[in-house]
Amino acid sequence: MGGGLKKGEEISIQKHRSNTGPFGDHLRRFVWRLQAEKGLRDSLHQILRRGVYEFETHFLRLRSAGLVKGETRDSVQMVCHLYEDYFRKHLVSNFGD
Repeated sequence: MGGGLKKGEEISIQKHRSNTGPFGDHLRRFVWRLQAEKGLRDSLHQILRRGVYEFETHFLRLRSAGLVKGETRDSVQMVCHLYEDYFRKHLVSNFGD
């Protein structure tokens, strides 16, 4: 028996990561808030692209919002793969490096 995902599971995971999936409103709300706050958006962008952040206050706000986890500058990461995949697609691709 193979260890990969079945076709239906792959479709389900892709739908969860989309704007029309069951978490779409929740994820879009975060993107909307981040677009309004350039500093937070830039810090999240840095975390996604390089695994680091520049401003401690931004890290603390992102962590308080439940988007990232970690105790130090060197250990920061997204809380879950759903957030990481979604924000890579909707923030990083829209705002470049």
